[in-house]
Amino acid sequence: MSRPTTALVDLSALSHNLACARSRVNKSVEIIPVVKADAYGHGAKEVVRRLYSQGVNILCVALLDEALALRQSGFAGEILISNGLFPGEEEEAVARGFIPFVLSSESLERLEPAAKKLGQPAKVHLKVDTGMGRIGVDPGEFFPLAERILRSPHLTLDGVLSHLASADLNSPEENDYTRRQIESFALLRAGLEKRGFQVPRWHLLNSAGLIRFPEAHHTAARLGIMLYGVSPSDDVDLSDQLQPVLSLKTHITFLKKVPPGSAVSYGRRTVVERPSLIATIPIGYADGLPRTLPVGFPLLVRARRAPIAGVVTMDMTMLDVTDVPGVARGDEVVIIGEQAGERVRAEDIAKACGTIPYEVLCRIGPRVERRYHD
Repeated sequence: MSRPTTALVDLSALSHNLACARSRVNKSVEIIPVVKADAYGHGAKEVVRRLYSQGVNILCVALLDEALALRQSGFAGEILISNGLFPGEEEEAVARGFIPFVLSSESLERLEPAAKKLGQPAKVHLKVDTGMGRIGVDPGEFFPLAERILRSPHLTLDGVLSHLASADLNSPEENDYTRRQIESFALLRAGLEKRGFQVPRWHLLNSAGLIRFPEAHHTAARLGIMLYGVSPSDDVDLSDQLQPVLSLKTHITFLKKVPPGSAVSYGRRTVVERPSLIATIPIGYADGLPRTLPVGFPLLVRARRAPIAGVVTMDMTMLDVTDVPGVARGDEVVIIGEQAGERVRAEDIAKACGTIPYEVLCRIGPRVERRYHD
């Protein structure tokens, strides 16, 4: 018998969320699912297989290695590489037909000779930093670089993009900032088209932008956390429309009765005040359950909320199940998901740990088996 700790991935929920995203924009707008970081911890191979069956022919990853893994798994569509290429990766990316983001004139200097050497024009997307302050060319550099790519016999400008910094924050200040980014991007598109150039794909919106600013969709939109059934933030809450794709479950493997005054886990963060029943479950921070999850955070056992006792350890976590009637070794424990009408969300764990649900999902490690179902 294997360790009973499993991530259950609901592919029908994935399909539902994709349809939900498509319904928010015009039919002409291309949805580009983001499947980096192993599809946000869900398992890229099976996620991509389902997306392909739903008519998706373009995906976005972060790294060349992720693109190679998708191609080896059988995906034949277009693959964007959002982090661009590291020096030395250019020839393989061009040879495989991947579409890297061009982030600077320097990255263009490496890519164009590689395409020339292979005798194979390279498709690229030019990324502009309209306010994220991370990667991408400054707006003042945009037109010279775009025209250089468009005039090159070795390159094809397939797309132009930027990234919204605060679309998931709903306040007057942040909304104004987002609208300035939207306006800046629109001006770049208008300016390039005024110069007589047409680019097939213009994409600015992420999940939060798709929900809150659908009028800025241009010709494509990148779909990340929303695809996996998680709302981008409290300010952008679609929990009544999305279906969580991933559930995380395990089973009780050990029960121990302890007297008052007994300590539980490292640092004696929990000292029980009454005769207590402590359950051990086989999941810990090496599997992605955050060690920062507070003592007392509830997981689900027999549809009751059983608080975590002591700190999460590397491979195991303890729960106080004293108030769970009939609890027994082998009982299911829900870490993320539902049980008899009760629910724990990735968002709940993230809030308790002072982080975001993206991190909670991406940290679920390879020791946790993924099982897929409809």
